[in-house]
Order: sequence, then C-alpha cells, then structure tokens
Amino acid sequence: MDGTCPGYSPVLYFSNPSYMADWQNPETIATWIAIVLAAMALMVTANVWLTRLYLQRMLKTQQEMANAEINHQKLLLKTSVTIQERERNRMALELHDGLLSKLSILALASHGNQPIAHYSELINNSVQTARAISHDLCPPLIEEALLDHLLINHLQPLKRDFTIRFWASMHPQYSLNTKVKLQVFRIFQEVVNNIVKHAAAHTIDVYLRLSPKCLVLQVVDDGVGFKPDIPSKGLGLHNIELRTQLLQGSFRFQPAQNQGMQFILRVPLQLPKLKRYE
Repeated sequence: MDGTCPGYSPVLYFSNPSYMADWQNPETIATWIAIVLAAMALMVTANVWLTRLYLQRMLKTQQEMANAEINHQKLLLKTSVTIQERERNRMALELHDGLLSKLSILALASHGNQPIAHYSELINNSVQTARAISHDLCPPLIEEALLDHLLINHLQPLKRDFTIRFWASMHPQYSLNTKVKLQVFRIFQEVVNNIVKHAAAHTIDVYLRLSPKCLVLQVVDDGVGFKPDIPSKGLGLHNIELRTQLLQGSFRFQPAQNQGMQFILRVPLQLPKLKRYE
C-alpha cells in the first residue's frame, strides 16, 4: 500500500482544489469593482444631495432672518411715527388742558374785580405749567447737566408716592455727549412711567454706572411685574427699543430677585477725557 486513501488523487487536490475562490474569476472581480464603484457613486451622490439640502435650508433660514429683520425695521419705523404722533397729541392736550385753560381763566378774571394776588397766582400757575411742558420736551441745560442729575431730578416728584433709592458710579473725567444723555433719559422716562402707571410698586431702585467703555442703567421695582412677552405690543417697549438701537445698545426686562421687575440697559461707549483731566 502506498499510504493513500482509495479514490484520493494528490494531483487533483493541488491543481484543481474544490474550494477555489470565486474572486479569482475575472468576471467576479469585475462585478465587485462595479459594486464598489456604484457604492462610491451612491455615497458621493448622497453627500452632494445632503450638502445641497443643508445649503438650501441655511439660505432659507438666512432669508427668513433677513425678512424678519426687514419687517422688524418696518415695524420700528411705523412705531416711531406713531410715537411721534402720540407725543404731539399729548403735548397738544397738555397745552390745551393745562396752559391754555389757565390763560383763559386769567383772561376772564382780568374783566372782574379780583385782587392782584389772585392774578399773580394764576400767572405763576401758568408759568409752572409752561415750564413743565418745556422741561418735558427737552430737559433743562441737558448739555451741561450730568446724566445722574437728570435722572434724580426726574425722580424728585415721585418721592411723595414712592421710596426712591439711587446709586451712581460715575467717572468725573469722562462726560457723555448730549445725544446719548437725551436718549438714555428718554428711555429712563419710559421705564419709570410704566412703573408708575402699571406696576403698583412702592419702591424704585436705580443703579447707574458709567465707565469709558460702557454705560449700564438698571431700574428695579417691587411691583406686580409682568411676563416679558406681554408688553411687546405696547408703544412703550417699541419706544425703548428704537432709542436703544440708536445708541447701538441692548436692554432686557427680567423678574426682580424678590418681586417686581428689573430693567437693564447697556450702551457701549468710547468716551474722550475732559480737557481738564488730560
């Protein structure tokens, strides 16, 4: 015996193995190459499609944001016109019901036999009314006055009904220009008027900080507060927003620590030193 099993052929085992790999077949290799190329083409196509979809969505989002900004600017422009008309109507009403009514009473009294003291009182009341209207249109000596003095003077009449606390940190070697002072003062007026009319508050705290790079104004009340999305329909908030944009600043309303609401205004600055400090 030669040590081999019957029917077993060594030559056939090495030259024609039954488990010969199919990939050695040229047709099989070509098929696999085609599959790989098709998969790569599919991946490239999917990547291009996803990139295009992403760019389309990004462009759509940018367009929506641009449209929203345009609509917002249109709303602010419309609001500014409405605010101007409201202010004109308010001033006309104050002139009619305040100053003109007092002058009419004075004119009627001049035909009677009233004592001089009576005329003097009517004249003084008329002068005070005219002065109040003038101060409301433009704060007195705003070019020379410091911002903290303007805010304090505006709060003075409210001390009869509110507890007022005021803190200021001002750099004496720096001064705001008239434009910034006037816009900040108008914003402050609007915030305080909202507190007086709607907050049912007892205390108003004001914090003012002025540095060469930034102005921060914070007004806090202990009133009923409001949800930040509620007052957005009113002219007051649009007025604040419009003036803040003119200052290239930012503002926000948020709940106070205990109760009420706090308003925070930030305005970026580039203040020159006053000459006497240079």
